[in-house]
Amino acid sequence: AVKRARREAVGEDTAGKRDSKLASMFPEIAAKVSTEEGMRALEQGSRHHDLAKQAIDEVYDRKDAVLLAKDQMATKMESIAEVPCKVWSCKVCKYKGSKPPECVNKSLGHPITTSQGTKRFFECSMCKNRDSSVTPTPTFDCGRCGARSWRRSTMAKQRDAPAPGAALLVRGEETGNCHGMSIGWSGARPPPRDLSA
Repeated sequence: AVKRARREAVGEDTAGKRDSKLASMFPEIAAKVSTEEGMRALEQGSRHHDLAKQAIDEVYDRKDAVLLAKDQMATKMESIAEVPCKVWSCKVCKYKGSKPPECVNKSLGHPITTSQGTKRFFECSMCKNRDSSVTPTPTFDCGRCGARSWRRSTMAKQRDAPAPGAALLVRGEETGNCHGMSIGWSGARPPPRDLSA
């Protein structure tokens, strides 16, 4: 920064030096560009501008297709409340679920049976934790809060869209603290401290 300031003070032109360096490296190109025909060609632009624009549009279309497929899948998952599945059960461990019991991996010799059943999706009323069960109502406690108050839900959590006419906040809601520290800064410069004391 200091060298640049000195050059500007002396009056040296850095852009002129760069152009002359490129001209010395590629004299044929510099000679063609400096003519009127070369200047017109630079102003006219590329003959293949439409192809470049088409390639960029194709990239955006592919990205839009991926986002649209994700949105359609999320919408479909929001409407599914139960799915057919394979049910594993072990009478010794008193296990019944959509995944194989742990006694299968330990090879304890427990009699394991499989059948076709229905997996249902539930949400904890207390903490909104989500889980699934092959029984009509879950027989286990919530893994997060320990409560056993389940209500039926869908495979995916319902997305909450902002109400029409509601203000859309780009950064989210402003809070008065950050990680437990109170933020009272208004954006103005703090008052000067009294150094005489």
